[in-house]
Amino acid sequence: MFSFKKDIFIIVFCICSIGVFSQSDKIIQLNSFEYDDGRQKYYFELLEKSLEATGYRLELQTFSNPTHRRIEYMLDQNENLFVYFFLKTEERDRRWDFIDMGLTNKLIAHRILFIPRGQQFVYNNVNTLNDFRALDRIGAFGELWYDIEIWKHNQLKYYAHKNDWRQIYKMLINGSRGIDYFSRGVTEILNESALYPELDIEQNLMFIYDIDFYLYVNKSISSEDKSILTEALEYARDSGLIDQLIQKYWGEDLVTLNFNKRTKIFLETPDK
Repeated sequence: MFSFKKDIFIIVFCICSIGVFSQSDKIIQLNSFEYDDGRQKYYFELLEKSLEATGYRLELQTFSNPTHRRIEYMLDQNENLFVYFFLKTEERDRRWDFIDMGLTNKLIAHRILFIPRGQQFVYNNVNTLNDFRALDRIGAFGELWYDIEIWKHNQLKYYAHKNDWRQIYKMLINGSRGIDYFSRGVTEILNESALYPELDIEQNLMFIYDIDFYLYVNKSISSEDKSILTEALEYARDSGLIDQLIQKYWGEDLVTLNFNKRTKIFLETPDK
C-alpha cells in the first residue's frame, strides 16, 4: 500500500542479568529508557514478538526520559550489555557493536518539517533541493544528532542545540535562536503535533535519507547473545513482522500525511 523507499527518539536497553540468554530459562530481561509520548512502542513490540517467535520471553522494565549524552555514556560502558536504536553511521559502527539489519524499512529516514504557524507559503514553490537551499532557512537539531552531518553534507543551514533537544519545539514556537523548522520522522511527527498544536506540519515536502535505525550494543556483548538478537530481528524482517508493525503503528499516519504524494527531496548521506 505504501512505498517505503528510504534522529530521534531515544531508547536504550540494558540486558541486566548474567546468562540472560541461557537456553534453560529463555527469558530476556531488559531495562529501557522511554519518553512520555510512547514513541518507542513499535520498537518494544518488535523486540518482544521477534524474540518470542525465536523462543524467548521478554521481561521489560522502563525508566523515563534520558539525555542523549547519558545514552552514549551507557553504550561506552562494558559492565552490563546496553542496546540502543540509532541511525546507522560509520562512526557508531566503530564505537559500538550492532545487529546488521535495518528496523523500519528506512521509514524513520523519511522526514517532514515542523514549521511556525502560518509559514506554509514559504515552502509552496519548493520542488527540488536547490529550491530548498535558496530559501536560506535554518533547521534545528540536537547537538549530537547525525542529521547535522547530513544537513552539512547537503549544504543546508542548521542550528545545533546543546541542551535538551526537546526544547527545540518551544524555541520554534517562540521564534528564538533564528530557527525556521524542525525535521521529524514520519513515524514521529503526528504524535508530536498533538503535544505542540502551536506548530504546523509542512504540507508538501518529504526529505529522504538512505539510512535506517539499527540496534547498537556495547562491545561487551558475547557472540551467543549477539546471535540470539540477530536471529530474532532477521525473523522480524523475513516473516513480514516489521511490515505488519509499521502498518499497525503508522499506517493511518502515512495516509494522513499524504505520504505517497509529497514532493520527495533526496539527501546524500556522508557515509555513502
